[in-house]
Order: sequence, then structure tokens, then C-alpha cells
Amino acid sequence: MQKQGFKVNPLVILESIFIDDEMRNSWMNLLKNDLTKDRAFRVMNLLLSISNGHSKIALIKENELDKTLPVDKFMGQLVNIAIAKAFERD
Repeated sequence: MQKQGFKVNPLVILESIFIDDEMRNSWMNLLKNDLTKDRAFRVMNLLLSISNGHSKIALIKENELDKTLPVDKFMGQLVNIAIAKAFERD
């Protein structure tokens, strides 16, 4: 559509960090702590994606996170990576 002169707004898909065949079959089987980590991951990427004034979107990738950490340590890790990504864009 862009080649035809239409203005196209970008689409950002925020993926889960816990996608596997078992999860696809039933979200109900996901452990509460894993669900908490997954939601925080997606929210942080959403915040990174909607930051104004930047042409580059620097999202956190699944392989940048240690998903085995307890929730409190995972959150600290997530925030530190997000801060680094925000400065990476400037």
C-alpha cells in the first residue's frame, strides 16, 4: 500500500515470552508467576513502542530476559533492560 502512495501506520505485535504448544492449548495452565512476568514484559514493550519523538522502536526480546528469576528479580531485570533500550534510541 505504501508503494501505491497510501499512508500506512505501523503495527507492533507484542508477543508473549511464554509461547509454546502447551500454552497455546490452554492459558489456564500458565503459572501465576509466569503470567505476571509475561504481562509485565508486554506492558514494558508497549511503553517502549509508544514513546514519542523517536523514529526507532527498540523492544525487549525474549532472549534478553532470564525467565527463571523470581518475579521481583525479573521485574528489576526488565526495568534495567527497558531503561537501556530507551537510551539506545536517543
